[in-house]
Amino acid sequence: MDSDSDSADSGGEGTSYGLKKKMKYSQSYKSDWEKEPRFTGWLIKSQKGKNFGFCKACNKDINISSGKDSLIKHTQRKIHEQNVKSIKNRPSMTKFVTDTKRRQRAQDTKEDTAGGVCS
Repeated sequence: MDSDSDSADSGGEGTSYGLKKKMKYSQSYKSDWEKEPRFTGWLIKSQKGKNFGFCKACNKDINISSGKDSLIKHTQRKIHEQNVKSIKNRPSMTKFVTDTKRRQRAQDTKEDTAGGVCS
């Protein structure tokens, strides 16, 4: 009888059926994410590698190997929200340069006009 119970045990009851090892998937950066409204203006590809995104607002690399949810969680952090607001309220350099050039042209025009009158 003992031999029967041994053969039943070796029949596979001790093995785990249906439990396959999960393949590990590592999310790579997708540049299409930059076009999504919630990521626009602050997300770019990181120089750290294909499994990272870079937040320009926080100046921080974000590990995205577990998926896009990492980016979503990052957007919900208070410091990120503050940094994004700060960027939106800050005047851009192009606006600053354009305004400076416009003022310079206006000043040049005044000088040209004034120079013609003095002759």
